[in-house]
Amino acid sequence: MIILGLLFILFVALVGTWFYLALADLAGGGPANDLSAMGITIGLSPAALLLTGFASALALAMGLYLIKAGLSSSARRRRERKDLERTAAESQRAADAAAAERLRTEKAAPVEPTRRSVTEPVRDSTAGWTPGDGRRG
Repeated sequence: MIILGLLFILFVALVGTWFYLALADLAGGGPANDLSAMGITIGLSPAALLLTGFASALALAMGLYLIKAGLSSSARRRRERKDLERTAAESQRAADAAAAERLRTEKAAPVEPTRRSVTEPVRDSTAGWTPGDGRRG
């Protein structure tokens, strides 16, 4: 949007420069309806000249608005990115603190010998399981 705004302003500057040069030649005398500058001659009535001035002012205002909108949207995106980076850093610190606390509690807790792993075979004589051939006794 910034580039489009700059293009609008450049267009207005070119049109304004042409009109300035054309009207400067008109002050020296000559036909009031024919404007010529930079090798371009255009016949304009006073009403068309007035409307062209309004259109140029409108294009200038649109260009300035587009530049302002582009700058504010990029500033908003930059702010949001900084907030997200800050939140991610805080979440990482919290996760690191939780992991450190979990390690501390695991090291401090006594190991319970009665806990068995899911993959460890049950060595209970009442279950009737023998570890050799897979048959029940």
